[in-house]
Amino acid sequence: MDSFLSRNEILKIWVVEDNPGDLLLLQELLLDLNFTSKNIHTFSDLLPLKEALENDHPDVILLDLFLPNYSGLETFEKVIEMAPSCPIIILSGLDNMEAALSCVSIGAQDYLIKGEMDQELANKMIHYSIERFKNTGALKRSEEKYRQLFSAIPVAVLSLDGALNIIDFNEASRSLMKNSPPEQGKNYLELFPNEFTASEALTALAEEGRKLLKLSYPNGETYYYEQSAEVSYFGSNKRYLVTLLDRTEIVTKELNKIKIVHETLDEERNRFSRELHDGLAQNLVVANLRLEMLRGSDEKKNEIVKASQDAINSSINLLRSISYNLSPPELERGMIAALKALFNRLQNVNSIEFILITSEFVEAFDFSYFDEYSIYRIIQEFTNNSIKYSSCNEVSCEIAFDEDVLGIVIQDNGKGFDQAKTSAGIGLQNMKQRAFSAGFTMELISKTGAGTRLTLTSKMIDHF
Repeated sequence: MDSFLSRNEILKIWVVEDNPGDLLLLQELLLDLNFTSKNIHTFSDLLPLKEALENDHPDVILLDLFLPNYSGLETFEKVIEMAPSCPIIILSGLDNMEAALSCVSIGAQDYLIKGEMDQELANKMIHYSIERFKNTGALKRSEEKYRQLFSAIPVAVLSLDGALNIIDFNEASRSLMKNSPPEQGKNYLELFPNEFTASEALTALAEEGRKLLKLSYPNGETYYYEQSAEVSYFGSNKRYLVTLLDRTEIVTKELNKIKIVHETLDEERNRFSRELHDGLAQNLVVANLRLEMLRGSDEKKNEIVKASQDAINSSINLLRSISYNLSPPELERGMIAALKALFNRLQNVNSIEFILITSEFVEAFDFSYFDEYSIYRIIQEFTNNSIKYSSCNEVSCEIAFDEDVLGIVIQDNGKGFDQAKTSAGIGLQNMKQRAFSAGFTMELISKTGAGTRLTLTSKMIDHF
């Protein structure tokens, strides 16, 4: 207490009290505690207090809640408005303890009960209130600095609780998610336009990884955001820190580049197919006819002619097959017709049964809303790989709609492969690029001895 008393000489205490008897007792207590009379200022109402605050500033204010023109909580609110940078201790009687506690709950540092003021307790309370107020102010300034920095971050940042409810977010988040702005208490997954994207975001949160999310809104706007997440714990409470980067421009440019590349390749394939069919194949047919004219009575000569014709006919069939694969004419009648033709043509190749599973709705659906050519090529690439490498006896392809999501699952029952030990070849890379540019999510799963399955999914609204 001695160290406190030595400091009391320089502390300025202002007392707001309209009861002369209570004021006298309080002044005697303060003088006994080594507070100097020149630093003790008294006020019987708030108007003179307001005027004094314009020119001076106390270290602490002792405030009676019941004054001539104000009473209760209203008194405290008025004083804290006039002196926001000053600690306030409430002077309370036993009959207004509830009002004093209410003031403490909204910013008063403590309260003293009139008539029961102990010197040591009062002295500690004054000094602790001053120090507590300083620490609280420092904490508020630190929080404000953090808030300003948090708000100024150009990247969208959101803080979530364990249930993915939004605790905090910065202004960049509001600007980024303008179609569904974040709000405190709102669930993070509600920011996304559909369940499919929300599910992908949830999966990435669980894995604490990065995920490129495609957000397609009913108004036709599409955005690509890269989501990153970190998990931390405050005691047993789980927290997520999520950042979102706008990758729309980069992804759109990449998609356009991939689209141009594939369109160019497809056009070249079509041109090459026409050249093979209309040029080289016709020349071979003419050569075959001319060889036929050489047939006669010479048996040796006829054998040479026949062997040449067999080679030419084999080349014609091979050219037709290559031309067909480069540009399947059935695609002009729709994707389902093209797939049926593909599976019929492949039926029993290497003793493999090819099964196409659809429904009446799928058969009647207009797939021109989707990139039919890319879908066809992905399925064709999978069947070719199954024939070459899988040693399977069955390949199935099921096309179905689940609400408004198109799903395509193609799988074989072959020997499979270890994905961890097998690098992606050109065929798989092409499938991934085609799926990405066509707006599909692609998943390939294969296990040694358990076959290979490829899944393509896309939300219909993304293609309208």
